[in-house]
Amino acid sequence: MSDDSDIDDVAHKKLLQSIQTPGSVKNNRLKKLTKTKIDASSLLSHITVSRPSTNKAKQSLGIGDLEVTETPTGQKGKKRKSEASGSEKSARKKLKSKTLIPLKDVEARKEIEGKIAFTDLKKEVTQNWTELVQSNRISDQLIFPLTKPDGVMWGDEKTEPVLTEKEMEVMKATDIKMAKERLSQMQRMRAIVGIQEAKNRYMKKIKSKGYHRILKREKRKQLLKEFDDLVTRDPSAAHEKLAEMDLQRIMERGSLKHRGQNQKFKQMLEKHASRNPEVKKLLDEHLRMGRELKAKVISSADADSDAEAPNESVQKKKKSIHDLLKVNFC
Repeated sequence: MSDDSDIDDVAHKKLLQSIQTPGSVKNNRLKKLTKTKIDASSLLSHITVSRPSTNKAKQSLGIGDLEVTETPTGQKGKKRKSEASGSEKSARKKLKSKTLIPLKDVEARKEIEGKIAFTDLKKEVTQNWTELVQSNRISDQLIFPLTKPDGVMWGDEKTEPVLTEKEMEVMKATDIKMAKERLSQMQRMRAIVGIQEAKNRYMKKIKSKGYHRILKREKRKQLLKEFDDLVTRDPSAAHEKLAEMDLQRIMERGSLKHRGQNQKFKQMLEKHASRNPEVKKLLDEHLRMGRELKAKVISSADADSDAEAPNESVQKKKKSIHDLLKVNFC
């Protein structure tokens, strides 16, 4: 029994409680610290700059109304506020002197001021110009006359009329329909002339022998028609024309302009001259005779010119075949 009297009752009770509730020690050790709740009013009170966003936030939270409506319950609160008001005011003044307005608010203020100034200026301008603008919108035609000329160029000072009185009368007398008809006629004539010129240019570029042969036939027929008309109208002029044509033909034959260029001559060379030596001899003789005739004509003309003018230079003696033929046959 002596052993039982030595046991501490308080320690024994604690031991029993710890056995009955297992894990209580750990729970006591792992207790978390409770977070202190912060009111929205305390956060917003730190913002020194008065912004519309803060006011809206206070209104949405209902803090502003509470600040106004809340009244202290006891006289102790009033005394505390009056005591702390002096120190708080001095601290707030220091903070206000140090705090700066953010740039965003300055830019927004400038933008608002600019918009207001623009609207005021717009009203002032529109008051003076509204009537004129509306009248211009309604009118069919706008005229802007110059009060003074910009500048006078050389020759503008002359006041002489471009047309005389008679010309003005003619211009007034002429009918618009007549003028249009004349203009259309001139345009038609111009178009015809242009087409004919283009046709002539195209015809000159053609090099086919068949085409030129047909052209020669047509020209010959046209000349014969003209010659027949000339015979009926004026026989003496027709006789002179015939003499000119004969002279032209003789000159062409005498100059041997188309020597070796004949189609039959070429056919004979191609077909017979290469095979038959006798045909080749005949053609060579024909060419030789032509050269001799040409040489004789030139030599006789040279002899006549030497007899008439012995002192002439050698350059003057050299005349064209056409001139020599004219001297001989005329």
